[in-house]
Amino acid sequence: LFGKNTAAGAINIVSAGPTPELQGGGTISYNFNKKGFDGPAYVGGPITDAFGMRLAVKFFDQDGYLKNLATGSDDPHIEQQLARLTFKYAPSDSLSVTGKFEYGRLKNEGGVTMSGSLTVPTKFSDERYAADPYGPAPFGEHNGITTHNAQVTVNYDVGELTLTSVTGYLDFQRTWGADT
Repeated sequence: LFGKNTAAGAINIVSAGPTPELQGGGTISYNFNKKGFDGPAYVGGPITDAFGMRLAVKFFDQDGYLKNLATGSDDPHIEQQLARLTFKYAPSDSLSVTGKFEYGRLKNEGGVTMSGSLTVPTKFSDERYAADPYGPAPFGEHNGITTHNAQVTVNYDVGELTLTSVTGYLDFQRTWGADT
């Protein structure tokens, strides 16, 4: 359901669901410039003839790529964890129940702002100078987001019609702190 303004454009992103055969995969990469790794992976397939599951995860950890001359640390330090468990239960051709449970966490300590003079030309580099008088998180430069999301969709075919029920839950928590 995209609403009345879909003529202006809409993007529909559908995550992969359980597959009829066992599948899995993953990658891990390291970014030398940003000093961090990224590792997505998934596994899924049938549990029984009528029930299938899929688990997708992603881990991201970046140690910082901007040298903060005031604190001696590398900013920002970013950690991210994501997980999605999807199941599909289809006991007959006319009934299917699909559920998704998602968890996401983002934690960012240290800033990415760069300072420069307003009166003379500034040459930006991979260094910053931002004192952190309030100490580490939860008091210094930081932000974070934690989400829990659940959705269950039931489709039931009645003749040429399909009755659909979509039920969802979302919990969103955000923390934020910045030095001024």
